[in-house]
Amino acid sequence: MVDKSWLGWLAICGVILVFLSVNAWLFSLWRNRGSSKPGVSLNRTTQFLKDPWYKENQQLIELSKRVLKIKEATHPDETGNSPSPQDDQ
Repeated sequence: MVDKSWLGWLAICGVILVFLSVNAWLFSLWRNRGSSKPGVSLNRTTQFLKDPWYKENQQLIELSKRVLKIKEATHPDETGNSPSPQDDQ
Protein backbone atom coordinates (compact mmCIF):
# COMPACT_ATOMS: atom_id res chain seq x y z
CA MET A 1 0.00 0.00 0.00
CA VAL A 2 1.30 3.42 -0.86
CA ASP A 3 2.07 5.68 2.07
CA LYS A 4 -0.47 8.46 2.37
CA SER A 5 0.25 11.70 4.13
CA TRP A 6 -1.46 12.44 7.40
CA LEU A 7 -3.69 14.94 5.62
CA GLY A 8 -4.88 12.24 3.24
CA TRP A 9 -5.68 9.89 6.13
CA LEU A 10 -7.50 12.72 7.85
CA ALA A 11 -9.61 13.32 4.74
CA ILE A 12 -10.40 9.62 4.41
CA CYS A 13 -11.42 9.41 8.08
CA GLY A 14 -13.57 12.53 7.67
CA VAL A 15 -15.41 11.05 4.70
CA ILE A 16 -15.98 7.79 6.57
CA LEU A 17 -17.21 9.69 9.64
CA VAL A 18 -19.68 11.74 7.58
CA PHE A 19 -20.89 8.59 5.82
CA LEU A 20 -21.44 6.73 9.10
CA SER A 21 -23.16 9.67 10.80
CA VAL A 22 -25.58 10.17 7.89
CA ASN A 23 -26.42 6.47 7.91
CA ALA A 24 -26.93 6.49 11.69
CA TRP A 25 -29.19 9.54 11.38
CA LEU A 26 -31.25 7.91 8.62
CA PHE A 27 -31.51 4.68 10.62
CA SER A 28 -32.75 6.57 13.69
CA LEU A 29 -35.33 8.40 11.56
CA TRP A 30 -36.48 5.11 10.08
CA ARG A 31 -36.66 3.46 13.50
CA ASN A 32 -38.68 6.30 15.07
CA ARG A 33 -40.77 7.11 12.02
CA GLY A 34 -44.16 6.95 13.77
CA SER A 35 -43.28 8.43 17.15
CA SER A 36 -43.51 12.16 16.45
CA LYS A 37 -44.66 14.59 13.85
CA PRO A 38 -41.89 16.16 11.76
CA GLY A 39 -43.41 19.63 12.17
CA VAL A 40 -43.06 19.50 15.96
CA SER A 41 -39.32 19.04 15.73
CA LEU A 42 -39.06 21.84 13.19
CA ASN A 43 -41.09 24.15 15.43
CA ARG A 44 -38.84 23.42 18.42
CA THR A 45 -35.78 24.08 16.28
CA THR A 46 -37.06 27.42 15.03
CA GLN A 47 -38.11 28.43 18.56
CA PHE A 48 -34.63 27.53 19.82
CA LEU A 49 -33.01 29.56 17.04
CA LYS A 50 -35.20 32.58 17.84
CA ASP A 51 -34.64 32.42 21.62
CA PRO A 52 -31.93 29.95 22.67
CA TRP A 53 -32.38 30.78 26.38
CA TYR A 54 -36.18 30.32 26.44
CA LYS A 55 -36.26 27.58 29.10
CA GLU A 56 -33.75 29.38 31.31
CA ASN A 57 -35.71 32.64 30.99
CA GLN A 58 -38.92 30.85 31.99
CA GLN A 59 -37.17 29.41 35.05
CA LEU A 60 -35.84 32.85 36.00
CA ILE A 61 -39.33 34.35 35.66
CA GLU A 62 -40.72 31.60 37.91
CA LEU A 63 -37.93 32.23 40.44
CA SER A 64 -38.58 35.97 40.48
CA LYS A 65 -42.32 35.35 41.04
CA ARG A 66 -41.56 33.05 43.98
CA VAL A 67 -39.11 35.54 45.49
CA LEU A 68 -41.66 38.33 45.13
CA LYS A 69 -44.29 36.15 46.83
CA ILE A 70 -41.89 35.46 49.72
CA LYS A 71 -41.02 39.15 50.04
CA GLU A 72 -44.71 40.10 50.10
CA ALA A 73 -45.36 37.51 52.79
CA THR A 74 -42.50 38.67 55.04
CA HIS A 75 -42.70 42.47 54.61
CA PRO A 76 -45.69 44.59 55.56
CA ASP A 77 -47.60 46.33 52.82
CA GLU A 78 -48.61 49.99 52.76
CA THR A 79 -51.56 49.47 55.13
CA GLY A 80 -49.55 47.49 57.69
CA ASN A 81 -51.89 44.49 57.61
CA SER A 82 -49.21 41.90 56.90
CA PRO A 83 -47.15 40.56 59.80
CA SER A 84 -43.45 41.33 59.77
CA PRO A 85 -40.56 39.40 61.35
CA GLN A 86 -39.27 42.74 62.69
CA ASP A 87 -42.46 43.22 64.74
CA ASP A 88 -41.67 40.10 66.77
CA GLN A 89 -38.48 41.59 68.23
